[in-house]
Amino acid sequence: MYEWDDKGTLLERIQRFVHRAFPERQIHIRTRGRIRFFRIPQWTQVSVAATALLFSGWVGYTTFSFIQHGEIIGAKNTQIADARHAYNDLLSDVTSYQSRFTELTRDLLDNHNLMLSLVERNATLQLSLTTVEKRLRNTEDEREDVASARETLRGKLTRIENDMRQLSTKNFSLPQQDIAVEKMTERTMAYIGSLEKIVEIAGIEVDTLIASSEGIVTKESQGGPFIPVKPEEPGGVLMKKLVRLDDHVNQWETLQTIMARLPLVAPLNTYSITSSFGKRRDPMNKRWSAHYGVDFGAPMRSPIYAPAPGIVKQAGNKGRYGRFIEIDHGSGIFTRYGHLNKIYVKRGQKIDFRHKIGQLGSSGRSTGPHLHYEVVFNGKPRNPMLFIKAGRHVFQKQ
Repeated sequence: MYEWDDKGTLLERIQRFVHRAFPERQIHIRTRGRIRFFRIPQWTQVSVAATALLFSGWVGYTTFSFIQHGEIIGAKNTQIADARHAYNDLLSDVTSYQSRFTELTRDLLDNHNLMLSLVERNATLQLSLTTVEKRLRNTEDEREDVASARETLRGKLTRIENDMRQLSTKNFSLPQQDIAVEKMTERTMAYIGSLEKIVEIAGIEVDTLIASSEGIVTKESQGGPFIPVKPEEPGGVLMKKLVRLDDHVNQWETLQTIMARLPLVAPLNTYSITSSFGKRRDPMNKRWSAHYGVDFGAPMRSPIYAPAPGIVKQAGNKGRYGRFIEIDHGSGIFTRYGHLNKIYVKRGQKIDFRHKIGQLGSSGRSTGPHLHYEVVFNGKPRNPMLFIKAGRHVFQKQ
């Protein structure tokens, strides 16, 4: 009976709280003199309050769960970061071990190669020792052969001296030999004259060209005491003519060697002269200027050939010349090629006659495709067309 009274009292208290907190409410709305009202019963207010309370509880629970979940994710991320760091450390250790293994392998390979080279060197030394022993035995045999040959030569030399003494007592009369030597001398002098004429056509003095060629033209090494030949001695006149012929032949050979280095042909197969050597109006500013070369017009990328053998001194870009080549032909003669499209040679390269060195272009200070061609002798520019004219004279003679 007592418990029932407590429950009844609790329910009464709740009912009094509900009646006091949620009394029936009315909302009056006046519109244009008319009054309307809405009644909000008690059970509706209780339902809305209960719904709001449930919603607030759900929001609180969700917020708490989200915060707790974020902390869990943060802890997991920390663990992942630690694991990645440990993995990177492990990779670094593996890389260092691989580097050490590679170094050890390289050292082993080097030692193996060293051992192989030592073995090969030992075998080579043994073979060389055997070869030296054979050469020593052969040398001893050769000494004996040389000694016997020396005795034989001494006997031959004695016989030759006796024959020379007999010849010196006789008088020579060699008219046919004299005539042959004179004809050969005249023919050699004619060849020399034609070569000198070609050099003069090119605008160069022969003596200056020969002087600039010292060290290039090789001569046979000779020597011995000077013993003049007297005309009254046997064969004296013929000997003088032979000496003179020898001098002319040497001069002819020297000129032939120099001629092979002269740029006597044009560096292009087909061309037209677009600007001559000497004074001209500049193609850019139309002012009078000095032109130390010849401009050859030809189609773009036409092949350019070396007019004579030589050594490439420069190959690359050179300011207003654009792509540029300079060739040293010896004897103080240089040729230069400007405004090229491509270069096929390198500095220091030895080239032969008609070697393809580049392509015609329009690089540098240029108004269009052409080749700027220069010939320089002893540091002074020369007219390239004179050399080409001299080359035409050579081909006409041939």
